[in-house]
Amino acid sequence: MPNISHYHIVRAWFLINLFVCLYPPLYWAVGKSQDFVLGLPASFIYFMSISISVTLSILYAYWEESNSEELQ
Repeated sequence: MPNISHYHIVRAWFLINLFVCLYPPLYWAVGKSQDFVLGLPASFIYFMSISISVTLSILYAYWEESNSEELQ
């Protein structure tokens, strides 16, 4: 298995977040649903999971950059 650098992991994570955030049919499919997950609307779970994923990807990218001493 080839060695995958953290740069590629962060880049893939950002691209997945970009796709999920900007692709409207995913939101429409969840938004029209009247299903509840743990007592909360599915659209709320959708937005919270995306916001957590985006926040964690930014924090991970910052952490990786600060560990590699490129951040000054």
